[in-house]
Amino acid sequence: MKDFLERDIIWKSLSSSKVPFKLAADISYASVSMGLLDTSYFLSAVACLAEDPYYIKRLMTEEEISKNCLYGFNFNENGVWKTIAVDD
Repeated sequence: MKDFLERDIIWKSLSSSKVPFKLAADISYASVSMGLLDTSYFLSAVACLAEDPYYIKRLMTEEEISKNCLYGFNFNENGVWKTIAVDD
């Protein structure tokens, strides 16, 4: 983790993007890739869901860039659906 924190990373929010795009456009398992964090289990599950874009879109509460920088994602935990807010 120390190596990760020492890198020169510039974090940007989606709302600061000048290019308009939809969050759920062109969903494909091939679009899922590993970043610097070790999230392989989660990304493997997302890649499986991305085989059918319907499943990814079902997890998202909106498809447009949020002006308030908050996004909702629906996750199932032990049979109970919960909406989790993610701040970009």
